[in-house]
Amino acid sequence: MKKIIPFWLRNWYLTKIKRPPCIMCDRIGELELEDGTYICGICAQIQGELADD
Repeated sequence: MKKIIPFWLRNWYLTKIKRPPCIMCDRIGELELEDGTYICGICAQIQGELADD
């Protein structure tokens, strides 16, 4: 028997409990940095482009 979980509760769980937020933009963090914080893919791409300049 499956329980129906409200979308807002699922979204809150994924963003706040299961995956920490990005330290720059507060989206779901995908990549763990050396200091244990997380960053999303978009912010990682922007930082990579800025580092190339």
